[in-house]
Amino acid sequence: MNLYLVRHGEALSADVNPERPLSDTGAANVKKMAESLKRYGVSVDTVFHSTKKRAEETARILAETLNPVSNLVEKQGLEPNDPVDTIFREIFEADGCLMIVGHLPFLRNLAERLLAGSKAGDLPVFKPGSVLSLAGSGTKWEITGFASPDLIG
Repeated sequence: MNLYLVRHGEALSADVNPERPLSDTGAANVKKMAESLKRYGVSVDTVFHSTKKRAEETARILAETLNPVSNLVEKQGLEPNDPVDTIFREIFEADGCLMIVGHLPFLRNLAERLLAGSKAGDLPVFKPGSVLSLAGSGTKWEITGFASPDLIG
């Protein structure tokens, strides 16, 4: 199974908009990331995203580019400080390629749990709009790729 962990794109500050939607730069960077992933043959069947507007907008941009018929699902339990246990179980039950769009530190904690033993310093830095690609199943996962908007052309 392929799993993609995605940090939402750059958002507006709460001072500008309390809902914190994507900024114009954030939306453009997520679109650029989606187009880059598509060029590399990435397609997803299901995209989970948190309840926060910036995650939903990021998920929608990615899903529309990578697979317009993908299943876009808002999930409870993907907020920044949520425990990873619930989603951890759902990953094992998922079919096909799954993308999870969320926040820090949740995504870092989930990656560490999946990689069982990796330390935070061993993982790439999840800048806004970054994607960590994992492959595996059960308790055996490995990093297959990483991309950040500032690393792609």
